[in-house]
Amino acid sequence: MLIFTHRNPEMQLDKPRTALVLADIQNEFLDEKIGKYYPLIEEALKKRSVIANLDKLLSTAQQFGYYVIHSPHWYYPADGQWNVPPGAIADYLIQIGFVGRKDQVDLEGFHGSRADYYEPFK
Repeated sequence: MLIFTHRNPEMQLDKPRTALVLADIQNEFLDEKIGKYYPLIEEALKKRSVIANLDKLLSTAQQFGYYVIHSPHWYYPADGQWNVPPGAIADYLIQIGFVGRKDQVDLEGFHGSRADYYEPFK
């Protein structure tokens, strides 16, 4: 059991029923070299030490044997073909190929792409 003293000293985690859930830890968001979305959030990432804090979370989860679940953000070719116009932000994301994937199953071109997981966290 891992005991937290941050907010509630009585809180304990039941390891078999506990996981660290992370969203969007992909190159698109975290890699300053290839992420097209990265420049839009770079200041916030650095101000909040997001990459260093994610690294601490992942290291701690691994150290204590907790599950890690990643919920990625992906766009497929069918995205953007909605009946209702998606709006300026969605139009922009589709235009830049935001976390684009060929399809849900085929991984061709996925490794090292902007949709791939951030390399230091693999």
